[in-house]
Amino acid sequence: MSIIGTSIQVVNQDTGSSFSVPFASRTTATSGFSASEIPVTTLEKVVTSEYPSPHNVMLRLLSGDDVKVGVHLGASGGVYPLRLSGEDDSMVLRLDVEGLREISTVVCGADTASSLSGDYFDLTDRSTYAVRVWYNMPATAAFGSVTYGSPALADTLVVNGTTFTKVASAPTSVQFTTIEELTALIDGEALISATDDGTTISIVADTAGTAGNAITLAKTGSALTLSAATLMGGTAASTAPATPSSGRLLPVVITEDDTAAIVATATQLAVDADTEFTATVLSATVTITEAHTGTRTDVSSGTTGWSVSTAQQGAASPTVYLKSVGTSQVVVAVAPN
Repeated sequence: MSIIGTSIQVVNQDTGSSFSVPFASRTTATSGFSASEIPVTTLEKVVTSEYPSPHNVMLRLLSGDDVKVGVHLGASGGVYPLRLSGEDDSMVLRLDVEGLREISTVVCGADTASSLSGDYFDLTDRSTYAVRVWYNMPATAAFGSVTYGSPALADTLVVNGTTFTKVASAPTSVQFTTIEELTALIDGEALISATDDGTTISIVADTAGTAGNAITLAKTGSALTLSAATLMGGTAASTAPATPSSGRLLPVVITEDDTAAIVATATQLAVDADTEFTATVLSATVTITEAHTGTRTDVSSGTTGWSVSTAQQGAASPTVYLKSVGTSQVVVAVAPN
């Protein structure tokens, strides 16, 4: 942190009355400051800063003529209501930048059968780098089920080409008498795993992805009930979009068929964890606020096609301008918030 200190003493020479502030200080929230000695002429001089949100500017007239001081937003050419008069005259300016943030809203949509997988929208950070917020859907495993019922003798279940047959007793490696035995046989097959709850056998592909959707199920008899002719629901992992030039990717993890509200919450958590932004969510709407002042490129819907807007165009930090009535040397120190 940095400490900014001032002391003031004013004396009326005619009456002798005076008041003084022997020493007053304020501690900034962020450490460090930049300082330099700059020449000032009758041409407008901009006080520059290495900080994205400079809150404090300290000026001291080192030598030369009086210096006029102005603080204005945006373009130069404003008024100069302040003045450094005489050597060692100084001032501390506290710039009001707290409210100068660009605020964007993103109205999220729902996923339908992996429709958002790999889609993105773009933000811009304070370094003017594109931050591509993209939807990363991990691969999921295909699954299916067999409701056991009361299969008759010689009823069969065919799993991925292997036939299992109901027998009365003494089952072989492809025969069963109970649901537990059938579950164990299915679980022993390559590529899949199986469990049961005493009524239904749940089958899951061992490897996530679309390949499991090709694993087949068939049967004879009316007792066994299949979820479908194949396992279903296996999805491929999202393909990451291209990284924007001089930018970066910010993944948001979602799952297939997430509602708009769930997608929005996942988006808010990912964006809010990034140091360049803060984010809140209300229903399906995510409100994204820049962590630093400055005008940004408006948020782009990218490939999502969602409703996006900029609620408040951020303004650059107030800029301090100097102009000498002749020629001067001024010491300038700038501290962050």
